[in-house]
Amino acid sequence: MEKTYRWGQPSLTARARATTNDLGEYRMFSLGPAEYYIVVEVGPSYGAASNRRESDPPLVSYYPGVGKISAATPVILGVDEERDAVDFTFTRIPVYTVSGTVVRPPGVQVDASNSIRSNGLQSFHVLPRGEGTDPIDTPFFQMPNLAPQTDPQGSEVPFEIHGIPAGEYDLFPVCCRGSGLSGRASVVVTAANVRDLRILMKPNRDIRGRIRVEGDGDATFRLDQVQVVLRPLRSTSLGDSFSGRPDPGTREFTINGVPEGRFEVAVEGIPYDAYVSALQAGPTDLLRNDGFDIGDSFDGVIDVTIAAKGSSIRGKVQRGILERGVGVAISLVPEQSRRGNASLYKRIDTNPTGEFLFRGIAPGNYKLFAWPASPPDSAEQNASFLKPYEDRGYSISVAGADIEGVVLPLIGK
Repeated sequence: MEKTYRWGQPSLTARARATTNDLGEYRMFSLGPAEYYIVVEVGPSYGAASNRRESDPPLVSYYPGVGKISAATPVILGVDEERDAVDFTFTRIPVYTVSGTVVRPPGVQVDASNSIRSNGLQSFHVLPRGEGTDPIDTPFFQMPNLAPQTDPQGSEVPFEIHGIPAGEYDLFPVCCRGSGLSGRASVVVTAANVRDLRILMKPNRDIRGRIRVEGDGDATFRLDQVQVVLRPLRSTSLGDSFSGRPDPGTREFTINGVPEGRFEVAVEGIPYDAYVSALQAGPTDLLRNDGFDIGDSFDGVIDVTIAAKGSSIRGKVQRGILERGVGVAISLVPEQSRRGNASLYKRIDTNPTGEFLFRGIAPGNYKLFAWPASPPDSAEQNASFLKPYEDRGYSISVAGADIEGVVLPLIGK
């Protein structure tokens, strides 16, 4: 599994698979240079767990034999590099059962005929949480055992989830297709089964907002190209984003069907020279906060202000020998206090002569990074990724005027 990033949040992407032979040996090949986590899946019949069922999903272990990715040792491969003796030690892991009831509000109908489970309940998204949990610790899906349902529209659905190791989790029912409901429950699994858990499903929210435009572009600004996007952070189970486009006349927008959780706001489709000058979600200033919570207590609107003309930074990368036709990735990263604001990050590639141009930059302090190899998408938005390179960034202050003649050293040179 290669370590990648989505919206600055680490995740894993499968790049190769292998099956062990009768000696437990494996080989994976055709891997490019990257940071990898080696994952082994062991089914119930192997006996890796002390109390598992044949119907349970496989247990997962990460090299060199730990249960969490945050405790695993990554394997970093260079160009054309081979690595031997990447061996696992798999220990017996006790697992437990979580059982309870998913409760829908009275009167809500679900299309159970389109679901693979009764009453619209399909599976559970299980998200590790609590002290010591790293953002890369992988969520997983568990298929519940369901009691037979005589009433397909019954408001309460009993469930059992087997094969859960000890730890702290958020449970998200994946259910009620077409009903616009979502729910969450926190659970601590220690050395015993967890029973009588009740998960109340709630209607998803429609989030309203409005856009304002500052500057000379107000009369000609193409609002039909703009999209306001809610990106889920780790506290929500859903990996998809939610978006809405403003009405060109009223400049108001609605983002429909948003579940409870924590989100960041991105504004897409604005002109190259423009920038987001103010971003407010209720009382929260999102230019200086890493997201906001949508739940019962959120009844505000999202206010977006776009400035039509930002600053520009023009420069070049300093190299000993610059290979023509090969661009260098340049990242513009805001100062620490504003790194929760995704709209302030930018990345471009240099032209074949090493020149670059950033446009639409908001006033403030930044660092520029010239990467010898292009990092994974949005990796510079992740604090852990950026930390080893922090001192090698080129500091620059933007005060409203365009900046010319910046000469960047290539990181590592």
